[in-house]
Amino acid sequence: MKKILTIILVSLMILTLAACTAKPEETVDTGKMSEKAQEDHEDNLETFSPEAAEYYLEKATGIKAADIEPDWEWEFASKYSALGEDGRGLFTFTKKDGELTDEEIDTYFKKVFDKTAAVSQDGYNIIGYEFVGEGENALDPTTLEDALGGWLQGWAFRVDDTIYTVYVSSEYDNDKESEFDRLFYYNAVKVDIAQGMQKGWDDYMSDIEENQDEIEEALKDFAN
Repeated sequence: MKKILTIILVSLMILTLAACTAKPEETVDTGKMSEKAQEDHEDNLETFSPEAAEYYLEKATGIKAADIEPDWEWEFASKYSALGEDGRGLFTFTKKDGELTDEEIDTYFKKVFDKTAAVSQDGYNIIGYEFVGEGENALDPTTLEDALGGWLQGWAFRVDDTIYTVYVSSEYDNDKESEFDRLFYYNAVKVDIAQGMQKGWDDYMSDIEENQDEIEEALKDFAN
């Protein structure tokens, strides 16, 4: 059973990567940067860097890093605070010299929620296939309260018919004790925006069944 699950997961990754690479990069402003200039620029970007995170996030969604920066004084506390990959931008903003209040965390999540809704083609955020529950439609609108209500916090939005998933979380420092009535010393917020699932698990499973021979061949090539 474990082997079968592994094959399924790898197969899903292959299908997802194939779908992503096959899609034209419609959101790139070619008037500002030629295709060759884009390639050269991307070749020189360090994956774990604010520059890469901002570049790929803006390229995919039109969102700039400044649009989702916290209003309190912050820093990138480590090299891994920012990550940029094709269609994905991740940031971890750590508060300078202090602990985050619940209000500061909630206000920040609302800022990101409002920004993704503003750039979305629908004018609102959607539930997303990663967060959809039984009886729900993944493309239905969601609220911030619902998006933060589960054990996995996040939502989705659409740009140019591509679904992007937003994961948010509050991060804590194990070496410090909270000054508030909380178990952890929360001092950072993390937001990860990336291309998400474009359809449900049942549809992906159907794709696997229909493309079984190609997937098996791809897995063999991957193993070799």
